[in-house]
Amino acid sequence: MSSDNLNSPVVSDQQRLLRSAKSSVPPSTTPLSSEEFNRVISAMRKTQDATLAQCKALSLSFNKKFCELQASVDSLASQIVDVRADNTSLRNELSTLNNRIGVIESDVGKLPSSSGDNIPQLLQELSEREKCSFNAIVHGLIESSATIPTERLSDDLQHLSESILPLAMSLPSDVKMIRLGRTIGKNPRPLKVIFSSKITSQQFIKDFVTGMRSRTTTDPPLLVSVVRDRTLMERQQVRQVYADLEQRRKNGENNIVVRHFNGVPSIVQANKDFQLNHTTHRHVTLAKN
Repeated sequence: MSSDNLNSPVVSDQQRLLRSAKSSVPPSTTPLSSEEFNRVISAMRKTQDATLAQCKALSLSFNKKFCELQASVDSLASQIVDVRADNTSLRNELSTLNNRIGVIESDVGKLPSSSGDNIPQLLQELSEREKCSFNAIVHGLIESSATIPTERLSDDLQHLSESILPLAMSLPSDVKMIRLGRTIGKNPRPLKVIFSSKITSQQFIKDFVTGMRSRTTTDPPLLVSVVRDRTLMERQQVRQVYADLEQRRKNGENNIVVRHFNGVPSIVQANKDFQLNHTTHRHVTLAKN
């Protein structure tokens, strides 16, 4: 075929038809080789392993968070128990305070209306009595001649321990001691013994009184006495009661004595066989002070 025939429009159309037919035939599909298949499976396994590792990490994180949450819940439960105990204690203290306020209000209500200005003094007196309840006053205890305060304190502690030893008593290790007033002549100053609690102070005074009552006339005399600490108002009240006692005795009332009921002194009729021995007389004399 000549070149003219090849360049003819008919030939060109035939070529275009052949090319169009070839392009419409789908390409042939060949199966994957074993190497390609293994490569695909390996990639899938890697993806699964990575996903599983992430799941395990999330599980460990969740377990850790759960343990922390459990610990927080246990701590809160323990704190709730403590709060309940504190709440019970506060309720008891509030009840005690309400009772004391009721007593104060009752006492105030018994006073004349013009005595309303004395309420601050009453509250101050109540506070001072609370402080005094931790103390005991020792009279007649020999006083140290040392000039160094620590040595004087050590001597007072030793002398008091030796004085109460016949009564089978001992001092706590945490007591504090203070000498009261100024030295006058050879008389020893009163010694204030400060305890760590009201119960310890009251028990010390009670044991001393009980021990003194159990002593016989053949026992060596005990030259010290122990009384509870009193506020200025209480001391004035005691002095007034003993002044009234002396005045009534001067007026001819001989069968009367001072008795203390719950720490409050009162003049009462004495028993017929009542006699003041040396120890009791000393205790009464010191109580006036």
